[in-house]
Amino acid sequence: MSRDEFDLGDFGDEPSFPEDAAFLPPDTPPASRPPRNNTFVILAVALVIIFLLGLVLIVFSIAGNNTAIVSDNMTRTSIALTNQNTFLQLTGTAIALSWTPTPTP
Repeated sequence: MSRDEFDLGDFGDEPSFPEDAAFLPPDTPPASRPPRNNTFVILAVALVIIFLLGLVLIVFSIAGNNTAIVSDNMTRTSIALTNQNTFLQLTGTAIALSWTPTPTP
């Protein structure tokens, strides 16, 4: 059954609706655009700038930390080489001192 075949007369009289102007919406011109919330825009821009500055600082701290790590590793390598050289010299000295002259026949 389609909507066109439905007869409202089967249910009795239709209710009456008042055609008063009091029930109709007023004829007003379309509303203009609401004013922009400047505080929100300024706060949003400030937060984005702070976020970007934080990212830049993190990148710079990582790059600066890399040079400190390289410097520390070079110092450690120098100390290890000095210790190795000292050990070789002490070993050579101990070997030389352990030699005793052998009597010849």
